[in-house]
Amino acid sequence: MKLIISLCLLLLSTNIYATTQWTDLTQEQQQILKQFESDWSSMPEGKQQRLIRGADRWKTMSPEQREVAKKRMQRWKNMTPQQRKLIRKRMQAFKDMTPEQRQRLRNKRQWFRDLSPEDKQQMRERWQNMTPQQRQLMRQRFDRQMMRTR
Repeated sequence: MKLIISLCLLLLSTNIYATTQWTDLTQEQQQILKQFESDWSSMPEGKQQRLIRGADRWKTMSPEQREVAKKRMQRWKNMTPQQRKLIRKRMQAFKDMTPEQRQRLRNKRQWFRDLSPEDKQQMRERWQNMTPQQRQLMRQRFDRQMMRTR
C-alpha cells in the first residue's frame, strides 16, 4: 500500500508535459538558453518560466551587466549545496522584511562599501576574532533592531 501511495505522489509531483515547448521559444531565447535544450521537455513549468524571464532580462542587459551576471553565475556554480542553501535562506529572510527594513539593510551595506579598505579589514578582523558567543550576541542585537522597525 505504501508503495502505491508513493508512486501516486511521485506521478502527481512530476510535470510530465512541459507547458512551453522548445520550438515555442524565439530564436534569441533558444540561443541564450541553448545549454538547457536537451533537458527542456522534462523541466518543470516553473523552472522553464524562470529561465525564459532570465533570457528576456539578459537581452536587455548592457555588456557590463552581462559580465557581472556571468561572474555571479560562476560563483553560484562553485558554491557547495550548503552555501547555496544559506544564500536561499538569507534571500527569503530579505524578502520577508518590510520595505523599510530592506532599505536600512541596503544603507548599511552601502555604508560598509564606502569604508576604506583598511577600515573594512579592521571590521572583518574584529568579527573573526569574536568568539561564537559574541557573534551570536551581535546577530541577536541586529535581529532585535530589525524587529523594532516592523
